Amino acid sequence: MAVISSDRISKIRTASRDLVREFGFLDKHVAGTHYSGSAVHAILEIGMHDNLTSKDLAAKLRLEKSTISRLLRRLVDQGEVQERKSTEDGRFRHLMLTTRGQKTFAEITRYAENQVERALRTLDTSKQQTVLAGLTHYAQALSQTRVTSQSDKTAVEAYTICTGYRPGLLARVAEMMVCHCHEALGFGAEFEARLLRDLDEFANRLSHDRNQIWYVMSAGQVCGTITIDGEDLGNNLAHLRWFVVDPRLRGLGVGRTLLEQACTFCEQQQFRSIHLWTVEGLSIAKNMYENAGFSLAEQYEGDQWGSKIQELKFVKDLEINPQ
Repeated sequence: MAVISSDRISKIRTASRDLVREFGFLDKHVAGTHYSGSAVHAILEIGMHDNLTSKDLAAKLRLEKSTISRLLRRLVDQGEVQERKSTEDGRFRHLMLTTRGQKTFAEITRYAENQVERALRTLDTSKQQTVLAGLTHYAQALSQTRVTSQSDKTAVEAYTICTGYRPGLLARVAEMMVCHCHEALGFGAEFEARLLRDLDEFANRLSHDRNQIWYVMSAGQVCGTITIDGEDLGNNLAHLRWFVVDPRLRGLGVGRTLLEQACTFCEQQQFRSIHLWTVEGLSIAKNMYENAGFSLAEQYEGDQWGSKIQELKFVKDLEINPQ
């Protein structure tokens, strides 16, 4: 599975929010009508499909049955929709547009087509094709994720956080870090070589009391890690290293839990403070550090990873309780 950079996720979310606003979905009324977005979509679906039932409509709009019932009641009262008993099975009622509803359907269609045409006129043919392909692929991906989410949910949520060494763990740490940083930042062979040297050096003292590694197991695979190196900085300082979570587990609080456990370990070991180094462009991780009480201590341009990039040093001071 490809590692998706936090920067790319952030940019797609921003573009999605912009689309929602441009479409007017935050307004009380949309598509040039006095109806809400759900009502407009209901009219469109009923107008485009014959013999649609309220159950079918609920599935298409992904709304609760009670919400659909209230929505249809309003549209019937407004004279836009009527229900017709099925000739094949009297238990079912098919939805259809009234004459007024057909006029509203045509107005919505005309409004939407004009909106699309005006936007596309600002783009050349190549960019128009890119828009079509991008929106199509993204909509299909969202649909596929939604369809499979229920079957995947149990497997994704079933994870365990473990500590200490296990065969293959450090190789997996290297793989996850290299893939993540290549996708997010473009780091290549030089970064991988440096990472492997650091992991090799740390492996020889992983068993020491002041060092610890946490890893997430899900479906038999390591899907996340975080490390506290309590010896390389000296002066009773803890070094937080190799913090990465598989995209499949993001949004479940796994990263936050890993970070909390690492910080708790540092408090128990009575370190003076926790230090970590990261780089500009990993906005999700940066926000997580700040929410956990870390403060930006230094920012400078570095090139130790094969290319020039803004490096960030975060520090979290800890209270040392006397024995």
